[in-house]
Amino acid sequence: MSEEMSVEEFRRRQVNSGSKIGLSDIPKKKSKYSSVKTVVDGITFMSKKESEFYKKLKLLKDKGEIIELELQPRYPYEIHYQQPRENYPISIGDSFVKKGAYVSDFRVTYADGRVEVFDVKGFSTKKFLLDKKIVEKLYGVKVITI
Repeated sequence: MSEEMSVEEFRRRQVNSGSKIGLSDIPKKKSKYSSVKTVVDGITFMSKKESEFYKKLKLLKDKGEIIELELQPRYPYEIHYQQPRENYPISIGDSFVKKGAYVSDFRVTYADGRVEVFDVKGFSTKKFLLDKKIVEKLYGVKVITI
C-alpha cells in the first residue's frame, strides 16, 4: 500500500524519526536549459546571467543614467487573421484570433528619454522569436537579446 504525503509531513516525520536523510539529500531536477535561479535584492531571477545583467542596469540607475528600470514588463497582443493554422485559433465568425502575451526581462528608460527592452536568453526558442517579432511590430519597440 502506498501512502502519499505532503512535503511538510515528510519533514515532520524525518525530524521525529531522527533520520539524517531529508529533502536536501534528494537530487533536484535539472532545469530545462541548465539555468540556475539566483536571488539579488530579494528578487528571484531565472538565471545567473539575468541577475548579472540586472546588477549592471542597477549600477547605471544609481549613476543617474537610467531613470526607470522595470522588471518583467508584459506586452499582451491579439492578432486577427483570415487564414487559420489547423486546430489552433479561436474562431469568431469568418475571422480568427491569436491571443498571447510576451513578458520581457527588463524595460529601461534612460535619462535622455530612450526606452530599450531587454531579454536575457541562453537559448532562443521558436516561440520567443515569434513573440519578439510580433511585439516589435505591434508596439514599435526593439527587443534586445542578451
